[in-house]
Amino acid sequence: MAQGTFVQALRKEAALSGTFMKGRSLMLNGAVLSIEDSGSRFSKNVTVEGSVRGSRGDLYKTHVALDMDEHEVIDYDCDCPAAYRYPGMCKHAIATALAYLDASGAEPVEGLRTPVRTFTAQSKQPARTAPKAPAVNPNFPFPAPVPTSPSLVAALSDLSDARMDELASMRRKLAGAVDPDAPKAALEPSLVPYYNPLFADRFSWALEFRIRCGSVSYVVKDIDGMADAYVRGGTFSYGKKLTFVHSPEAFDETSAKLLNLVVTTVAYLDDITSSRSASYDFARSGFVAERQLPLSEHSIVYVLDLLRGQTISFEPAWSRGMTTHRTYDVAVELSPQGEDEASAKRPPLLAAKIAPAAGGSYDLRLPADMYCFASGDAAYLVDTRRARRTDAAFAQHAAPFLSRLLPCRTPAHIAAEQVGEFCRMALPILRDYTDLTAPAALDTVAPEPSFAMAIGVDDGLVTCIITVTYGDWSADLFSLGAPGSPFEEQRPGVPPRDEVAEFRVMDTAALYFDFYKGGLAFEERDDESLFCLLTEGLSALSELGEVMLSDRLRQVSVRPAPKLSVRATVKSNLLDVELGASGLSAADLAVYLDSYKRHQTFARLTSGDIVRLDEGARAAFGLAEDLGVDAVDLLDGVSLPASSTWTRSARWTLRYPPRSRQRCAATRSTDTSGSARSNTWALAASWPTTWAWAKRSR
Repeated sequence: MAQGTFVQALRKEAALSGTFMKGRSLMLNGAVLSIEDSGSRFSKNVTVEGSVRGSRGDLYKTHVALDMDEHEVIDYDCDCPAAYRYPGMCKHAIATALAYLDASGAEPVEGLRTPVRTFTAQSKQPARTAPKAPAVNPNFPFPAPVPTSPSLVAALSDLSDARMDELASMRRKLAGAVDPDAPKAALEPSLVPYYNPLFADRFSWALEFRIRCGSVSYVVKDIDGMADAYVRGGTFSYGKKLTFVHSPEAFDETSAKLLNLVVTTVAYLDDITSSRSASYDFARSGFVAERQLPLSEHSIVYVLDLLRGQTISFEPAWSRGMTTHRTYDVAVELSPQGEDEASAKRPPLLAAKIAPAAGGSYDLRLPADMYCFASGDAAYLVDTRRARRTDAAFAQHAAPFLSRLLPCRTPAHIAAEQVGEFCRMALPILRDYTDLTAPAALDTVAPEPSFAMAIGVDDGLVTCIITVTYGDWSADLFSLGAPGSPFEEQRPGVPPRDEVAEFRVMDTAALYFDFYKGGLAFEERDDESLFCLLTEGLSALSELGEVMLSDRLRQVSVRPAPKLSVRATVKSNLLDVELGASGLSAADLAVYLDSYKRHQTFARLTSGDIVRLDEGARAAFGLAEDLGVDAVDLLDGVSLPASSTWTRSARWTLRYPPRSRQRCAATRSTDTSGSARSNTWALAASWPTTWAWAKRSR
């Protein structure tokens, strides 16, 4: 059989090595009941929707997108099991593609029981377009029903939804006119254990409902139908004596909020069970909430918040192992009067006890009938009598840990080799948030770490040696060969280490130092790194431990940017200009200007101090450029001839950049000595003012 380019593409996209031949066999045997393409004469891409009968008689919907110019498969989909289990095209999608290629004449398939269509060009007659193949393959061995076209099914569904929306709107208007004194329906929820292997990683609890209206009550046996009626404003029947239009006005306030949660959860369950990524069992049959509605832990906390001051029926998980399931009416307690539940720290809500066991191990005992449900800053402790809301600190720090242990029907055992880890990680939580009884010996098992950081100068490098100490034991954090390094396994005699605290210190130090030969260091001439260390690093490191500086580094200080000043004197038709800076010698000012000329960000003065360059240096160079001299020459002063333009007016103007928000100060003094007159202007600006040269205007 001649292999066409599309056939090669389909073989390449097939899920398994034999999938293409199975798809071809389905197509040749007429299993493709119908195909419909949505291509356009202006587009090279064609989308084909098909209905294919599987080898076991099941009917599957297929979708295939083809690029007719490039002979490539763009997309494909099918609702068969293989499409969910294997990557690549299933046999039904391949059969759909082959049926379209054969029907359109683009690439006929050989092997049909009917004669294969061939087109022979004749010299004197124009070529005729091949007739379009019928939608139903005539080779199917027995008559089969042809389903409605997918596009028509979708259009009819849209029309039906639109009509139902109109009906729901009308019903809601009618419900608004119901007698407000009529009894409101109330939902009474029950929190029960839930087990479904398909939801094993998502849900372990569910809600069951009883609806009550006046003296009539029924168990809700179709939660999905109740939610659908509430969304559409339709009528729903729970039994012979209770049928009514489901609108928000028909329920009390709490029940309406519960129904909103039910609707959201039902929609979420429908999404996760009907998506392509869901398991095949879900995608085939979907999920319908009947008597039980699976809930996440976040939704459980929301429900308990709604029911504060009321009761909820609660069935502990351990009761499922008994002959009869036991349920308890649990009172959802209100927050203490006037207490801010988001920030107030409350007394411990549960007791805990640690008892010694054999071989240096311990047993942890917690309440046997208490459950912990947490969601962000909120958490509840629920037992067979009451449900209590915890404070935010408990919810953030203790609830994630305790929810794994509660209820503690049997003591949680702590093996001897993990006592240190337990004391480091869990013991502080139990001490802070429970009424704990524990042996005093546990206090010394995992001592708190202390850190000492020695920073000095060694052979042109600024180094940092960090030492961590646990009691009598200490180690260098960045010496990989040192015993007990965080990069080594635990050794005998080494106390349990707080790796989180150690790595916090290491990460902070790495912000200001480079890794160098198994330690931390940077070159002493790196003014920027030294500036960051002295201005930011020392403060950040001192919050984590003790910082010790060498005498040489103690003598180095970070000085603010200097305040530059310009003195201009006019005497004997000469303009004398001199640049100075407060707090800097002429040599340091020369270094300051030279650093700016070399495009540095920091300047190291002759004393070793560091000064950060600001816009004052740029302004000084702008002044020198206006005068036509070098900025360094201004340090010794320059004398320039005053032109006629300079002597026509005694008024000076200053030019400021648009972003400047400070003003330069100009002072004038007149001194007459004989026939000579001198005018002196002292111009000064502090950082970050940019210098502007003062010119005499006409």
